[in-house]
Amino acid sequence: MQRTQAFLATHSDARVYVNLDAVTYWSLLRHVALLIGNSSSGIMEAASFGLPVVNVGFRQKGRERARNVLDAEPEINAILARIGEGMSDDFRASLAA
Repeated sequence: MQRTQAFLATHSDARVYVNLDAVTYWSLLRHVALLIGNSSSGIMEAASFGLPVVNVGFRQKGRERARNVLDAEPEINAILARIGEGMSDDFRASLAA
């Protein structure tokens, strides 16, 4: 929580929401470039939007996933590499269909 608060203190456009209703959450997914985390939402809902996802760590191990999910070890260089891949024009174009 301290890291989150420190981030919010230095990024005036950042927000944290603990819970959102489904329609609000889905609406927000349409406006983001990439989802990062280890939530089942990245595995399940994000594929419907063609949204690149960097799935960090092993929490979702064994779950079926679509091609929009890029798995990353919980290490900064691995995460940054996957973010770069997920934000690339080629990768994003591959999700358009």
